[in-house]
Amino acid sequence: MRMYLPRLLFCCLLLSSCDIHIETAGTINDRSTGSPIDGVQVCWGDCDNRWTFSGEDGFFYLSFIVGATFSPPTELPLVFLKEGYAPDTLWLPVRDTTAVQLQALP
Repeated sequence: MRMYLPRLLFCCLLLSSCDIHIETAGTINDRSTGSPIDGVQVCWGDCDNRWTFSGEDGFFYLSFIVGATFSPPTELPLVFLKEGYAPDTLWLPVRDTTAVQLQALP
């Protein structure tokens, strides 16, 4: 019985410290013209340390590691910010490429 308690404790600690790799990608286009938008900030959460910018072709790729022991997320709330465009928050699927359209401000 004494042998099982340390093993059980070790397994519990091991399972409680699992991390998962999250990635999502997509292209960002102007809603009215359909042209790609360069320099859109794409971020997750509070936008402090998990962010990227879209390139000339409007493509963005966001990748990071989060703690997720038993239920890894299937969607991420991403914030899209660009001067001259209305900010938008969308729930995008994890490990998928998505097309995003932003509306220019009047």
